[in-house]
Amino acid sequence: MIRLARAARELAIPLEGELPPVFLARLRGHEKARAGGPPAMPPAARGAPPGAPDPSLIEGMTAGERTEFIESMVARLAERLEREPDDYEGWMRLGRSYGVLGKAGKSAEAYGRATALRPDDPAPLVARARGLMSAVGEKAPPPARAIADFRRVLELDPGHGEAIWVVGLAEARGGRPREAVALWERLLAKIDPELPQHKLLAAEIERAKTALEK
Repeated sequence: MIRLARAARELAIPLEGELPPVFLARLRGHEKARAGGPPAMPPAARGAPPGAPDPSLIEGMTAGERTEFIESMVARLAERLEREPDDYEGWMRLGRSYGVLGKAGKSAEAYGRATALRPDDPAPLVARARGLMSAVGEKAPPPARAIADFRRVLELDPGHGEAIWVVGLAEARGGRPREAVALWERLLAKIDPELPQHKLLAAEIERAKTALEK
């Protein structure tokens, strides 16, 4: 349910004309059932994008109905973007929506379309790389596509901390400890020595230096 509610908040799609009639009927019926209570705060007032469906409406559906409801909205957003392929924000929203629905492949594809529209913007590259890494889990090595994205991010923003860490990790695991140390020392200089991250990164640097001596 959490993923579905998050996806609903991500989609700034007007209900009228976008949802299948069966869902509109269900939502309107749910609204009438709540009519006797206090007025509901509009989604925008709660921080949701204008036009996004009220998450409380989704709560009245069964699990299957919620899944069908959200996936239908995502599908319609995808259809609209095929007709309007220059909508950068739309592709970013679609990437986020696929991500919270657990569809890493489609999420990566949507972020790729956003990257094509703004090749010098690191945001869609970072988002795609994070999604690909999340899909394989924290303990697995970063996928090659994610590493390539973060390498490109470093070209655009040499001080991007997350990109420095991931690319350094790839260098260390690829048998290039010298390159890893050079990257990580740049990052270490930016971290407050009092933070635990400083200690952890310093330990990784020492391990990489030990590998250099062998």
